[in-house]
Amino acid sequence: HYQSISRPSHSGHRSFIPHLQAGGTDRVNLPRITAMPLLKITTSDAATVLHGSTAPLLSVLRDTLAAHNGPIILMVHGYSYKPGVPGRCPHDTLFADHPDGAGISWPRHLGLRGQPDEGLGLSFGWPASGTIWQAHRRAAIAGQALADLLMDIRALAPTRPIHAVGHS
Repeated sequence: HYQSISRPSHSGHRSFIPHLQAGGTDRVNLPRITAMPLLKITTSDAATVLHGSTAPLLSVLRDTLAAHNGPIILMVHGYSYKPGVPGRCPHDTLFADHPDGAGISWPRHLGLRGQPDEGLGLSFGWPASGTIWQAHRRAAIAGQALADLLMDIRALAPTRPIHAVGHS
């Protein structure tokens, strides 16, 4: 089963790091990883989680980093996207292998096609909708969540290069 260990983040919030213990029988909704090695991550005022999954982020991140060699490629969208909203969800548009609508797939154009050792894609979604001022306020929260995530990645994979691409 999963045991949570509390630790402070740099933003002062506490996050919970789940650990799988031997013999556990708990079931969680694991994220779907396609042929393209991509983890979809969403942050909000409340938490940073796997998009569309109940699986614990850090456990899945640890296992996925161990399973995929190569660089970590982080993708961050800009203004007007909002995870979970049809037509505006970056995970279903920009970051998708086959985007909804006429969009361009960032992962495919960055070379993430499911080949060995090509790397691991991380799509980072945050609520960037509303007025520009509302999105600006949320960007500070999302930025801190992203910094915390990068620190977790560095702790789990200290020698892996991390490349980032963003758009606003």
